[in-house]
Amino acid sequence: MRSLAEVLRALAEASENPEPHPSLLAELGVSLSRPAFTELFDFELPPYLSFFLTKGPVLGGEPTERTREFLAAYAPDLPTPVLCDHLGFLLAVAAAALDGEAIAFLRAHVWEQLAPVWPLYARAANTYGPPEYRPWAEQLARTLEALAVELGEPTTLPLHLRAAPAPEPPEDEEGLVELCLSPVLSGVILTRSAILTASQDSQIPVRYGGRRFSFRSLVQADPRAALRLMRRLALAQARWRLGEPFAIVEQWWQDRRCELLRILDDLEQR
Repeated sequence: MRSLAEVLRALAEASENPEPHPSLLAELGVSLSRPAFTELFDFELPPYLSFFLTKGPVLGGEPTERTREFLAAYAPDLPTPVLCDHLGFLLAVAAAALDGEAIAFLRAHVWEQLAPVWPLYARAANTYGPPEYRPWAEQLARTLEALAVELGEPTTLPLHLRAAPAPEPPEDEEGLVELCLSPVLSGVILTRSAILTASQDSQIPVRYGGRRFSFRSLVQADPRAALRLMRRLALAQARWRLGEPFAIVEQWWQDRRCELLRILDDLEQR
């Protein structure tokens, strides 16, 4: 049986390498599939903190720099990649901290760098990801919860969430697109497949492309269908439970969804 550190490294490897060793995939219950890897990590749910915590969203920016500053303070000799907020790298850092029994650092790392997004990400990957990677998502959720239980959770929100931008009612079409595509603003994870499914269900001809391109196309074709999609996702994702150790993080994301619903109410009455 793998140690907790080994499980963390296995989860990290599976999120970074589309063709890891077959024995690792077997232990995680994941079926080898490069298309499934690409669908999950490249198209649907990019595994970066910044993707979930920036307006736009964009990769890099303030969340990535906060992560870099955090690691520089706790582990100044640790080489960090340009996008050091990648899930795989953050899990590998946690594994190394476990190996080195750096418990104070590990406790801070789990709460500040893993808790803000990755329990939510695990639920999203399990719900919207390809079937081949659902066992990976389930193991990620269990492992993060086990780590948090063992280390004990703080009573204050992680800095990433305390410093997150606040949602505002959109003033124009582009503002609505940014609100809906940015999890940090809406509290909702909107995948490309959800956009395309909504357009098909409403028989709306949407131009295929990236998330922004496709969602803007949906907004332009039928704004109310776009609002209905966001409402449906907000209500569905409100039922996600992140585990008792992450209760205040779960509430933060729920507060964002509630604010989105209030904004949608106002938009639908116009």
